[in-house]
Amino acid sequence: MTDDETPLIGDDGSRNARRTRVGSLLLLIAAVAIVVASATAKRDDGADLGACPQGRADVALLVSGSVRSFMIPNVYKSLKTNLIDFMASHCINVHPIMYMSLQPASSTGHGGAGYPKPIPSDLDEALDHVNVAAVDFYEVTPYNLDKKFPWGHCPERRAGYFAATATWAHFDKAKKLLCMARKVEMEENIHFSWYMHSRPEYFWYAPPPVDFARTLWDGQDTNHDTDAVQPTLIFDENWYWKYNDAFYVVHSSRADAFWGKGTGALRSIACVSPRSQMNPESSIFHVADYAHCNVRRGISLGHSAWPDRDGMGVHWCHGISEGNTTMIKACNKANKISIKANAKYRERAKDWLEKRAAAAAAEAEAAGSAAAKPAPPERPAARGPTC
Repeated sequence: MTDDETPLIGDDGSRNARRTRVGSLLLLIAAVAIVVASATAKRDDGADLGACPQGRADVALLVSGSVRSFMIPNVYKSLKTNLIDFMASHCINVHPIMYMSLQPASSTGHGGAGYPKPIPSDLDEALDHVNVAAVDFYEVTPYNLDKKFPWGHCPERRAGYFAATATWAHFDKAKKLLCMARKVEMEENIHFSWYMHSRPEYFWYAPPPVDFARTLWDGQDTNHDTDAVQPTLIFDENWYWKYNDAFYVVHSSRADAFWGKGTGALRSIACVSPRSQMNPESSIFHVADYAHCNVRRGISLGHSAWPDRDGMGVHWCHGISEGNTTMIKACNKANKISIKANAKYRERAKDWLEKRAAAAAAEAEAAGSAAAKPAPPERPAARGPTC
């Protein structure tokens, strides 16, 4: 594997805490023979927490939405290496809790040509790899929201909504995830100090900065009702539209207010700022107000991860500072890895579907049926506590 084939991981050096280089440990991506570099830290911002003399913090990673590309090895293995393992090296245990659909669902056209069909055994392998604490699956059903006032009637009509249904689904599924997380806490006798919220298709081609881990560590036990320094909401300050709905973090002291009422939070903000468009990012901003997240901190994730934008493995590499050549190079190479992995998996999924259809037809013929009955949807069994 040459340097050109290995995505570099790092920053433009604007922060000491962001100085990172690719280590020697390479992760072989299953049959597609794609390598994702695991980061080994070479930092001048202080010692790694390593041995964890003060113990470890527990953080829930809430993941909801369509499976999309989660079952493709470069996606779930990078999640494990560049988020879960990275945070563990800084004394933070990340517990994935997932609520997903095998059906495609998007109210924005996101998904383009469509994602590959997930092979159940591959999805099981992905869940094993990230050591999921709990997972359940749902069927996509329409919400049938009012077109003028999707979240509740207001004295005057809003300037507009963007992805109102997707935002509604975001908070609807988050309520279920929070319930599952509470049960995991009880079963494991742990306490989640923070809740990350993300999507299944995120490709973590680089780890977050050390500052991210430290912020979670420093703020885990803070009294956020009186503390004016530690944040209760953490967001990616590189995101164009304020708060990235695909990855943000809420402190446990605000989780119930943020997600506990599900779509009730959106009903509470339905009529705020009527002259501005309401989109997923602005809805999180207003819900943060509603949940009294008075201290918020933006951390430069440096585009460590971008969602798969079109179903073909293409990621967004725009928006990175032109001077940040290391991260631009990393993103472009990660993009090539993702596209290649997606194409390989798409062919594999097509072959699996054809064999499955042929087996169903043969079974129908043997039974004397005129036509093969459609096979019921296949999906892995739920794991851990469900709600």
